[in-house]
Amino acid sequence: MSTARRALPIRYPPVDGEALDSWLEFLAARLHCRFADVLRSLGLPTRDVSLAKPMLPRWAVLATAEEIAGIAAASGVAEDVLAAMTLRRFDGHAVVIQPNQRRVERLVLWGRSGSRYCPACLADSGGRWQVAWRLGWSFTCTRHQVLLADRCPACHRIPRVHAHPRRETPRPGRCAGPEPDGPRGGRCHHPLADTPVVALDSESASMPSASSTISSRTPNRWFAGRCTGRAAQH
Repeated sequence: MSTARRALPIRYPPVDGEALDSWLEFLAARLHCRFADVLRSLGLPTRDVSLAKPMLPRWAVLATAEEIAGIAAASGVAEDVLAAMTLRRFDGHAVVIQPNQRRVERLVLWGRSGSRYCPACLADSGGRWQVAWRLGWSFTCTRHQVLLADRCPACHRIPRVHAHPRRETPRPGRCAGPEPDGPRGGRCHHPLADTPVVALDSESASMPSASSTISSRTPNRWFAGRCTGRAAQH
């Protein structure tokens, strides 16, 4: 049985294409509270092993119907919008999700951890991260006509390999990776909107981005099953 959730004291809609965890971090920042406080208020686990290991939270990969319903009730965001903010929308054609574990099959199609990013998009949106930036085949921003960045220029770490530290208040648009050579628990906090990127030439800029092409396709379950079977043989 689902538990009724109190409405959040403030409501900010997600931006188009935003990842679910990015939006929750944005809410925590606006509420000036720890990330765990927002998770708890929405009925999401705060002690999930995936919050401490280099992997996505399960609800960011494939949120359950109960989780989606609880978030929708507290935030006022439609359930179908919330579901599209997870990797579920790419299952079967850009990633293969193991539904019982709610994990991405790393040997098939995935190929990377963390997230690439467009610094200009982060600047425009106030630090909101696109879910499509997580895809291994997503490497350009056709809006700003640049190659996506894949590391923080200050700490040289790939962003968003881990979930945001649950005991800290998020700072959208800033690197949440460990501070290089800093005290234990310290964060880099470099402004990622300042990251230099490579501009696309006119021919490359006219091509559709890989993520937009992938997300427009119908999931191919036969292909995904074949890939999973082959991966299991290796």
